[in-house]
Amino acid sequence: MTGHSLGHISHESKIDWLEMNETGRKLLFRDQKLRLYMVDLATSTKTLLLSSCLFVEWVTGSDVIVAQSPSLLHVWYHAESSDKVQTIDIRGEVLDIVKEAGGRTIVRVQDGAIINEIALDDQLIEFGTAIEDGDLVRALSYLERLDSHSPGSAKGLWATLARISLDAVELRIASRCFAALGDIAKVRFLMETVRASEEVAKTISNQFKITIYNSIE
Repeated sequence: MTGHSLGHISHESKIDWLEMNETGRKLLFRDQKLRLYMVDLATSTKTLLLSSCLFVEWVTGSDVIVAQSPSLLHVWYHAESSDKVQTIDIRGEVLDIVKEAGGRTIVRVQDGAIINEIALDDQLIEFGTAIEDGDLVRALSYLERLDSHSPGSAKGLWATLARISLDAVELRIASRCFAALGDIAKVRFLMETVRASEEVAKTISNQFKITIYNSIE
């Protein structure tokens, strides 16, 4: 809209595919040597994801990356954590990614005359999208549901949400995350901080009311 350059990324090989995520914060591109990179557009940081990429695509309506190397399917459910990738052994070639009407997301893989379907974890897709959208309440709600079914299975996700909540100064959400992680010292510190901030806010509010009242008198 403004015509201003947001950044500059150097690369020594020609690029044959590139696409931004929905929020415009991440850029995926593949060069002619089949190397797959992701760029953080805020910092112009370039990260190599795969050295041999046959297929890559963002999952529609999310910030989940699906890519294929010669014998593996790679899924990054949270683009911010490029080191956390799930892999699945596959045979054949990935055709496309389909979001079905019921909300299920599948990857279609053609192996000769047979087309196989691999279902992605829709709850992890929901969590990653909520984080990218900045909807921390929705991300927390997802983890609460996940923990009620399989306690302890989402430890890494709780840690991710804790870090992001602290950066966003959402201290109540952060304290809930640290409680799930068993870090009681941080929970106490955060709740004391919340209590102190509420008392200060109440004092300032009361002083403001007194000042207005006196000015009216």
